[in-house]
Amino acid sequence: MKLFYYKDKIGNFGDDLNPWIWYSLYPNLFDNNDSEILMGAGTLINSEAPKNVKKYVFGSGVGYHETPAIDSSWEFLWVRGPLSAQKLGLERKVALTDPAILAHEILKQTSLTRKNGVAFMPHHKSIHFANWRSICLDAGITYLDPTGDIHQTLHDIRSSTFVIAEAMHAAIVADSLRIPWVPVVCYDHILAFKWQDWCSSMDLEYSPIHLNPVWDIERNSTKLNLIKSNTKRLLNGVGISNPSWSPPIPKTNVQESHEEAVKAFERILKTQSCHLSKNSVHSDRISSILETIQQFSK
Repeated sequence: MKLFYYKDKIGNFGDDLNPWIWYSLYPNLFDNNDSEILMGAGTLINSEAPKNVKKYVFGSGVGYHETPAIDSSWEFLWVRGPLSAQKLGLERKVALTDPAILAHEILKQTSLTRKNGVAFMPHHKSIHFANWRSICLDAGITYLDPTGDIHQTLHDIRSSTFVIAEAMHAAIVADSLRIPWVPVVCYDHILAFKWQDWCSSMDLEYSPIHLNPVWDIERNSTKLNLIKSNTKRLLNGVGISNPSWSPPIPKTNVQESHEEAVKAFERILKTQSCHLSKNSVHSDRISSILETIQQFSK
């Protein structure tokens, strides 16, 4: 079968873990047969999923678009969490966890000195709104680029003592490697359902720290787009709008919000109210996944 996952044109850490995990651990599952696909890490169970192919779900979740009509083309080995299972009408026992926990199986034989201290990964959409690398530099923490080379990013996570995660798979990988983490939310594109789904699968609660949004989109906007945006904002202010209009670009607040974000990170460093699943839960989920795949491979 073929490996199916979402491919962002500039890269996205969580999605890009798929070929590394599956080709590293189970290369013999794959061939040139494109009538069957393996759906791994990602929110892939939806109405946009490929039609007319057999879909084997290895830990994907629900969340974006509409829930698909389930027919014989779907086979659920396991899903990301209990919320996904409930949406799909599946038994709770099918809700193991996100397959990115298998990072532990690939990396468990090697060790790194955790010299990076604290690291932060924003959601891959958030990097378009502000210069998070600069904010991390000023806060004295390591920036984890969600669009960067995954091997370098994995190295940086493994070298960290604590991970601040707006990107869910930064938390999942940190947890799999037994590195404490804390979730944060800065923008409204963060889908709480996904986080709750995964956290529930690991017997954890999703309780993110909310940061004020940092807006610096104008630095990458053309003069024409800025004029359009300012015009829309003025018209909206006097009650004139059109449903077909895209929203105006958020007003730049970087001068004040950059420093606020730095201070927020500094507060997190002081308190380090961190999350980490129990060793027993971590071990149980990995064992269950490995057994499930072994049964499938027979």
